[in-house]
Amino acid sequence: MKEEIHSLIEIISRKDTATSPLVDDPSIDKCMDILSNLPDIPEGSGIYNCTVNMFLKKGVRQEFLKMTTNEAQKSWLEYNYELYLKEIDIVLSTMAIHNYIRKKCNVGDAFRTAKNEEYIPSAGSDVGTSSRTNSMDVENVEEQSDIYWMRLRDMIANDICNA
Repeated sequence: MKEEIHSLIEIISRKDTATSPLVDDPSIDKCMDILSNLPDIPEGSGIYNCTVNMFLKKGVRQEFLKMTTNEAQKSWLEYNYELYLKEIDIVLSTMAIHNYIRKKCNVGDAFRTAKNEEYIPSAGSDVGTSSRTNSMDVENVEEQSDIYWMRLRDMIANDICNA
């Protein structure tokens, strides 16, 4: 009986190490080693620091390690860094517009309603129902969207500067 218990303990301990999350988990150290050796991504640069933050997520590390070439890894990191920079631009632009409206316009009820923590904005009944929206070319949506938002941003910036 004593031998059976010891053999059972041995089997269980082998199983634990074989399926241990530490064994299956993509290591941050491994990702960081690869990142440090990627060309044109110097330590301390914006893309490097953004990537280090991205590596805090297990899924990101898994995706990164599945890529078979340095070129693919670098391209993927550059793509994600560009998305990050766009998000920053959108947030800063939105904040600037918000602050300008509050200072220059009679905001009244609209801003008081939005300050209410329970406020949930609703879309109008015509959102997504126009024939133009339904017939858009799906492949060009992202490109058109980027151009549209850049033009809108530039128009707003010009209006603000000329005010």
